[in-house]
Amino acid sequence: MKRFDSELASGQDQAVAVLGPRNVWVADGRIHHWNGRRWRTVRPKTAGREKFDNVFGAGKRVWFVTRPDPTFQDVRLLGFDGRRWSWAPEPRRGGLAQNVGAPLALPGGDVWWPGNPSLPSVRRLRAGTWKTFQPPLYTYTVDGRRSGDLWAVGEAFDQKEPHPFIPAAAHWNGKRWRPARLPKVAEGMLRSVTVVSTRDVWAVGRSSGGRSPRPLVLHWNGRTWSRIPAPRLAEPTLRTVAPDGRGGIWTASATHLAHYSAGRWTTVRTPPGTDEITLVRTPGSTTIWALAVSYDHATLLRHRG
Repeated sequence: MKRFDSELASGQDQAVAVLGPRNVWVADGRIHHWNGRRWRTVRPKTAGREKFDNVFGAGKRVWFVTRPDPTFQDVRLLGFDGRRWSWAPEPRRGGLAQNVGAPLALPGGDVWWPGNPSLPSVRRLRAGTWKTFQPPLYTYTVDGRRSGDLWAVGEAFDQKEPHPFIPAAAHWNGKRWRPARLPKVAEGMLRSVTVVSTRDVWAVGRSSGGRSPRPLVLHWNGRTWSRIPAPRLAEPTLRTVAPDGRGGIWTASATHLAHYSAGRWTTVRTPPGTDEITLVRTPGSTTIWALAVSYDHATLLRHRG
């Protein structure tokens, strides 16, 4: 397996969004754009002194997350459609809580905001209006390819279990969130989900009930969720997952990047000191971008599969 090639190594609290091979965005307080040949720093005229610490997008639209007042957790969204910058409307009731998981933008324009995992709710922005939903779990991440077929993952509280927090997932059919029946895991959580198709969904996280924590990998085949044997890693919490474009997946903990293909795992170490890591695939390709963030710096890596 080829190692990832370093593309960027600077900054802190970074996030990356990949809209195409010549359209990559990074937020590290400032906004940076990759056009396929070089990086440049972008300064939107509609923004003042805001610092942007997250970015996500789909199609031609990208969203940047800023916290106007560092003493508060509420954030605002600044959007760019390739021509014009504009602020997203704020919710009428309450603000947007700084989320731990990854927000989702759909090509049709919808935005899903997981919010704070301590609250069992997610928000959707559609046609300029926010609406709040309450899926049956504490949500970390939402993913999907169309507005009527989404998956949310996180954890749920089950008083019947000796360790009450268990991995959880729910499906959105366009009208309501329904809980999914997962393989029994005594304790743990799901941190990330990627929807390849209606019959191909992957979720990753950690299981820890009754023994030392282990990586957790689940797969949906269109009918049932099944547990996939996971590699043993020094740091067991799988924090991110992305399809490799060839039928397999990439996932990662703080210590290792792991590739699953044809029933086999291969692993490679993450950059030293990595605390958080995010994987994003270039749409329609086998190229994977990995953003590894440590206490005082971040490294952006790229793998051409």
